[in-house]
Amino acid sequence: MKQLRLIAVLLPLVIFSPLAIDIFLPALPIMASDFNVSTTQMQWTITVFIFSLGIGQLFLGSISDRIGRRSIALLGVVLYAISALLMVFEDNFELHLILRFFQGLGSCAIIVSVFASVKDRFDTKESSQIFSYLNGMIFCIPAVAPILGYFLTVSYGWQSNFVFMTEFAAIFGVVAFNCFKETYIPRKKVTKASAYKSIITNSSFVFYATVVMLSMASITAFVSTAPNVFIHQFHLSEETFTHWFSLNAGLNIVVSLLTPKLIEHFKINSIIKVGMGMVVTSGVLLTSFQHSMTVINYMLPVMFGFMGFSLLMGTCAGKALSGFKANAGSAVALLGFIQMSLSALLVTLVQALHFSSTEQLVIFSLCFVPLFIIKQLRDLEKEPEQI
Repeated sequence: MKQLRLIAVLLPLVIFSPLAIDIFLPALPIMASDFNVSTTQMQWTITVFIFSLGIGQLFLGSISDRIGRRSIALLGVVLYAISALLMVFEDNFELHLILRFFQGLGSCAIIVSVFASVKDRFDTKESSQIFSYLNGMIFCIPAVAPILGYFLTVSYGWQSNFVFMTEFAAIFGVVAFNCFKETYIPRKKVTKASAYKSIITNSSFVFYATVVMLSMASITAFVSTAPNVFIHQFHLSEETFTHWFSLNAGLNIVVSLLTPKLIEHFKINSIIKVGMGMVVTSGVLLTSFQHSMTVINYMLPVMFGFMGFSLLMGTCAGKALSGFKANAGSAVALLGFIQMSLSALLVTLVQALHFSSTEQLVIFSLCFVPLFIIKQLRDLEKEPEQI
């Protein structure tokens, strides 16, 4: 019951970030034309948002460890809403990117508060379950947001997507103001530098944060390139892209919601290794289909790999944050920075090297091969896991 009450409060708050990424995906080609930039440049609106979503956590996390979760969350909602509203009226591409950066900071403040509030209350196993439920909601948005975004774009223009974000922030900002209670309990104070040093020198944190980062990089690479692939490579409509995108998200919702149940019956380490195996398999399949690529050959391996990410994201986040209850905000912040900012930089680098969408996904998927080997060796060296 305690879990359910907290989940009910937190679910709307985790929607802010994926909504800001997914709702206007069908409008990207139209926005590129209106801003007079290339489709590749227009994709920067996604990577800039994700980069700021991560970079802000380095200072917002430690601030939340000092003043609490609630005020940081409310500040984030306000910044998110103002940025979205200003983008409705902005037709300069550079200023659009700046506003997206600040919208990412707002989302960052919300995410830090949400995940830290979970670590304030629950142990590793329980937090892994809750993170999986929250990830289920995060994956739910890509299933419905592009459909809504397509309708809004066709009916009212691409600006209507940012009007919707503003209204969403206003409504659930009021809900958060009334229902999001403070969970932070002051403990022994540590300096920001020493807090981050104790976290980043923890080998377990580094390993699981790397898994989360590569998972996010793969997801970002797909999300930022998929509209261009569907519309220009496969010559399909925005509506067809939306249907495929939603199907992929729907499968991930199912897996994310099943993961907490799997944690009750199987070891978390076993679930993580299965997830890694699925990701590697998806990369191998994409490689084998490269010379006869169709939308089916492209999407089936992608969906299989994304189901692996659904198994990995919540479980690895819970494992990475294990043992940092005293400075949960800083731990969540550092994990978020690695997950968002470093993954965005990694994707930007790979895209700057002109790898195709398929090649990007293959590269990130095969990076899980050494991680799987390391995971296997770590498990053999340690005592049977306690959770």
